[in-house]
Amino acid sequence: MSDSALHNMMIRHVRLLPQPCVAGVGNESGTESGAVSRSISQAAGQTVGQTSARAVSLSAARSAVSVQSAPLAPSVSSASSGSGLRFPEPLIHELSVDQLERLLLWCVDHRASDIVFCPGDPVWMQKDGVWLAVTDSVLTETETQIVVNESSGQSNRAGMVKTGHSLDYAYAIRIPGERLLRQRFRVNATSSNKGLYVVLRVLPRSLPRLEDMEDLSPDLVEALFPASGLVVVSGVMGSGKSTLLAAILHKALLNPRVGRQILTLEDPIEFDFSSISADRRVAPVTQSAVHIDVEDWPGGVRTLTRRKGEIVMVGECRDRMTLEALLATVEQGVTAYTTVHAQDVPQTLTRMIHAFPEEERSAVAAVLKANIRVLIHQRLVPRKRPCLAAASGGVGETGSSVPRAREVPGRVALREILVVGPELRRHLYTIPDERLLQEVRALVSQCGQSLLEDARSKLARGLISEDTYAALVREQQGQHRRLVFRSGQVPGSDRDRVTNTRTNTGADTNAGQNARRGRARSPASSPVPFPGNRIPTPSEQGC
Repeated sequence: MSDSALHNMMIRHVRLLPQPCVAGVGNESGTESGAVSRSISQAAGQTVGQTSARAVSLSAARSAVSVQSAPLAPSVSSASSGSGLRFPEPLIHELSVDQLERLLLWCVDHRASDIVFCPGDPVWMQKDGVWLAVTDSVLTETETQIVVNESSGQSNRAGMVKTGHSLDYAYAIRIPGERLLRQRFRVNATSSNKGLYVVLRVLPRSLPRLEDMEDLSPDLVEALFPASGLVVVSGVMGSGKSTLLAAILHKALLNPRVGRQILTLEDPIEFDFSSISADRRVAPVTQSAVHIDVEDWPGGVRTLTRRKGEIVMVGECRDRMTLEALLATVEQGVTAYTTVHAQDVPQTLTRMIHAFPEEERSAVAAVLKANIRVLIHQRLVPRKRPCLAAASGGVGETGSSVPRAREVPGRVALREILVVGPELRRHLYTIPDERLLQEVRALVSQCGQSLLEDARSKLARGLISEDTYAALVREQQGQHRRLVFRSGQVPGSDRDRVTNTRTNTGADTNAGQNARRGRARSPASSPVPFPGNRIPTPSEQGC
């Protein structure tokens, strides 16, 4: 065997040296990524070049090959992972802090939304709703403990998690070449049957803006800043609830028409509003972290009015005590924002009510009916990929080369919206509590914007695919059938007010039938009662 062959085999088996990132390999577009991945690739290339120039003894090479040293951790084949996207360095075990930071920044540079570390698995990242394995080696339990201890800044945190204590905290790392800018993450660490499970949610480096969000009409934006009352954003995990609320507060801090002190309660603090200088803000803003600045959620909420909070944001309401404290705060005349995990606008209300014992629900429903101002349900769906002739490259009309079309980044937000004005609020008082779910669903169709209406608009504009729309139609029809079954109504009867309301144009039903038959068609021709997705006033719809 030749010396060069032995040398190559030694490098392949021992796997101690980082490999350079070659254009078109480990990169979706075949072009350069961002500054972070370029710096990582250059560093790796320099290391390999220096090693290649180093003389390697033939006898040492033979002994290294004869040992046939196994990798320090099992490897993951690219075929099994289903992705060609790879971190350009093999993991050096045990994982160092420097390599951990390079790995995290590389994932951020490739538009990761979440990054997962779990023993026995490679490092995973979620991009546009799709999970991708981005390392060849799998992690050891010791390495996930290193991730927890280093990211939390306390050497005993991993031991706490192993005893059954789930941890939520914020983590920030310095960006190379930037003096002040940090990349921030929201971290959750939990014990599992494999060991410590760690997921890092990537937080944007800059504050989100309402102006940069798609399809937020001027009427809706105006309604998001009531003089008092409750604004609730619902959705599943990772649906952009916190981002939307951060964009609302960002605008409130810069809007002279608002000009009220803002207090937030979060776990952890996701968007740092201290980056807005005092000379740009129209009022003070203070953010508090649960379990760090305040003992717990209910106690923290109770302090908001004592601290002269005029606009308050409670990051999440998951239990009765937090909801009870929030409703008491709202009744004192402040403007409050919060998030709830729910599947649509009607379930947002009922989920908040059903967090209380049955004997208290009537009183809670009355408080909500009196103080609710805006209900928004949001979910993120895949953005339709561009279908371009130039996708594979080619020559343009002028003879110049046409660059390869790149993937459209991100996902599309679909929103269900109900703005509750004075007339609609008076109507809510007349609805029996046991009919609230059905009646609010009908009001969304009559007076607001349903999820299907927003999906139809985005389908007609080419933002989502027909498959995505058809799946949404099937889901909505399944919810409707369950609602009718629970209420004891016969579909199609005169008593079925929900069915009559939802099929007043026939668009949803026809689209659902076509979807079940495998020929979902675009409902672009369906009438949209309020152009531009403007939220109608109650008087315009007779509400």
